[in-house]
Amino acid sequence: MDNISPQYTTTKIMQQMRESFVAGDPKSLQLTNVLVQPFLRVVLQDLSKIRWQPVHVFDRHVFGKAALPPVLKEWFAAAATKKFFSEIMGRQIKRIDAEVYCFHPGAYTLMQDEVPIKKGVTFELDFTPGWDVAAGGFTSFVDGEEKLRVLPGMNQLTLVQEEGFMQHFVKYVKQSVAKNPRVVVCGLIN
Repeated sequence: MDNISPQYTTTKIMQQMRESFVAGDPKSLQLTNVLVQPFLRVVLQDLSKIRWQPVHVFDRHVFGKAALPPVLKEWFAAAATKKFFSEIMGRQIKRIDAEVYCFHPGAYTLMQDEVPIKKGVTFELDFTPGWDVAAGGFTSFVDGEEKLRVLPGMNQLTLVQEEGFMQHFVKYVKQSVAKNPRVVVCGLIN
């Protein structure tokens, strides 16, 4: 499978990933070093050229947002990428929607009760090097209580099936601790 680390593409490992995803509570899977290094370098180079658009709605969220770089747009649209996600989830993937975000010091998102629950699998493909956990900035998936916490990390893929009343938010990034922004591609797989 193009540009996905070979450690995740054998039939045996694909089966184990599917079993792990389905057995999770919530259904979830986290993979590290998911992209092969040559492709990762190209992605990081494209991400370094992004011009972030500030998005500030203080009672909802504060972050930077940008168009998905062409190299990632092509990767998410590729048949091999869809096949990879299909194998993990055990069903045919029709569509992958993705956007790239920057959570700089002072950035956050809040849960919104009036936001409808989206059907599909939420994913994060993180490109954040050397994150200090004391800085916050993690993604918390909650359903009455925290069910899963996703810490920022370089070349890390997280898949979560948000069912029922589950929602997620990004914890406030502490200005006094964060040395660099969290850069993450987030989206929904249907």
